[in-house]
Amino acid sequence: MTGKRIPGLQGADSLATRAASNQREGESAECPPEDEQTSAHLTGVKLANATQRGVHAYLKTLVKVKKRKATAGNLDRIRYALADVNGRAPSQADIWRSTRGMNTSRKTQTFRWKNIHEAHATGEYFERMENMAHLAMCPRCEVTESMEHIQLDCQIEAAETVWEAAQKIWECTGERWPTMTYGLILGCGNGEASTVKEQRRK
Repeated sequence: MTGKRIPGLQGADSLATRAASNQREGESAECPPEDEQTSAHLTGVKLANATQRGVHAYLKTLVKVKKRKATAGNLDRIRYALADVNGRAPSQADIWRSTRGMNTSRKTQTFRWKNIHEAHATGEYFERMENMAHLAMCPRCEVTESMEHIQLDCQIEAAETVWEAAQKIWECTGERWPTMTYGLILGCGNGEASTVKEQRRK
């Protein structure tokens, strides 16, 4: 097809010929003259110097996240529960940081994050769905199901077995098994056994 003219593309052929001629003469067909470059007012981040972490942090400042009442309530429950056990309440940053702890699996991290946000599909979620409203009730206790009910209040035998095993494992550390609350479950990654031990000595 070299040298062959295609009907209707004469204009494109002319532009290509001019660009090739400019490049042969040492003129760039892609960049504007230097005086035009220096007079331009460039804004934003230079991608060559940007990092993924930096860009992510910047983008977070541009997005206003709507606060969720359920999340705020659960954060308060965590603080009160841990203050009662450890003698001090963790900061909100400490709580979120604990959900990404390296000593826990990704599945556990995701489970805890969803727990605090009440993002699991349980009771009230199914009540809003006409064809799935029957899934909102706990089949054993006949109450509206929630993550708190599943983990603390449900009378199913499997739950009792899990908690008995958890207590035995905890007592192997030599610490007293605390009165279990939902706030402690939500904030389990923030526990400080050494503080509990000091309180017992007093």
